[in-house]
Amino acid sequence: MMTGHPLALRPGMKVGPWRVLARLGQGSFGAVFQVEHGGRLHALKFALRGPGSDDLDRTDARAIRELACLLHAVHPHVVRVWAHGRWPDARTGYHYVVLDYVEGATLAAWVKREAPSARRVARLFSRLALTLQELHARSVFHRDLKPSNILVRAIDDSPVLVDFGSANHAESLPLTEGPLPPGTPQYRSPEALRFHREHHSQKSARYAFRATDDLYALGVTLHEVLTGTPAFSLTLPREVLAEHIETRMPPPASTLNEHVPLALEAITQRLLRKRPEERFPDGGALHDALETALRAATLDWDRPLFSRPPPEKNATDSRRASRDSSTLGPWPTPLIHRPPRRPTPPGGSRSQARPTSSSGGGARAHPRKARRELRITLSPWMVGAWVVLILLLGWALSALRCAPEAALSGTMSPDKVLVASPAPR
Repeated sequence: MMTGHPLALRPGMKVGPWRVLARLGQGSFGAVFQVEHGGRLHALKFALRGPGSDDLDRTDARAIRELACLLHAVHPHVVRVWAHGRWPDARTGYHYVVLDYVEGATLAAWVKREAPSARRVARLFSRLALTLQELHARSVFHRDLKPSNILVRAIDDSPVLVDFGSANHAESLPLTEGPLPPGTPQYRSPEALRFHREHHSQKSARYAFRATDDLYALGVTLHEVLTGTPAFSLTLPREVLAEHIETRMPPPASTLNEHVPLALEAITQRLLRKRPEERFPDGGALHDALETALRAATLDWDRPLFSRPPPEKNATDSRRASRDSSTLGPWPTPLIHRPPRRPTPPGGSRSQARPTSSSGGGARAHPRKARRELRITLSPWMVGAWVVLILLLGWALSALRCAPEAALSGTMSPDKVLVASPAPR
């Protein structure tokens, strides 16, 4: 591997002032590293296709477009840009951007680990809806919303949108070859797939991505979070998957998880309508609907949607799950109400003792156990007997010293005789 390639970076090496700590992930078009500078942690993202590649111009154009979208989308729930440049050569090197390092997990990993309630999920998606409203007002569209591109901060459960590699804004130049912009098939809207079906043979055809496309992808994500299953089967051939997204509604969330409140299910179903005019018109309307449902929420909204999974084997597995969870499976199972156990009858027990017989005709107890039980039964009697015996011997010795004649002749007055009685059983 060439020395000046981003994948050759190792912990301790530097990219400008940024000291590399670890590689967080790698994809087809980029690699992300955890870096440190001035005592603060950051994420440094490289565009992988670089000098000598046939895709040099296109790779640089995508990286610059992503940077421009992020600069247009400054928001508390959008990953923030700290710096950008090229490495190792400032003019011809690989393009990189330095971003917030978010302490948390992907949405998929967060659900698995936290087993959140419907209330926590609704609050998180309400924030996401308001974030999309502000981005769309600035003509910025994410175009690849899915669980792996939403992080959840560990400190306060606030969402953070990441990976704007497919994003677009009003001033950017088209880079896509084909009718559809880049994205993930199962999160595309029905109207986008319909456009592709009708115009796939036209080289100049370009789908006009709208706010309702982002909101549809958010609805697919919400459905997965509530049910633990993809809205549409991922095992289907791509053509069949596209046909299902165009024509079939996913099953209502409560039919897959009985703990989903009906009000939250209704919001999800509206987000997934086939015609964009039947959905929420913008993120603000979705935010209002979620807040209205939250104000009317009952105590069952605080119940976990899923049973909590067993703890991670170690911290390494947990970090790997946070980085690599691009889908929502395998999931924790929905909570199941089990009937209470039948009470034990009074005076009885769940298991009957095996009968024993002293005559040898029945089952005999284990000899070691029998001796242990005998010791416990006879121990008080033996202690009492030994105490009386010791007292009796002590008195007798004293009597012999005091009255040797009587002792030798065998005559004792009755009031001087101690009678040892067995201890009460």
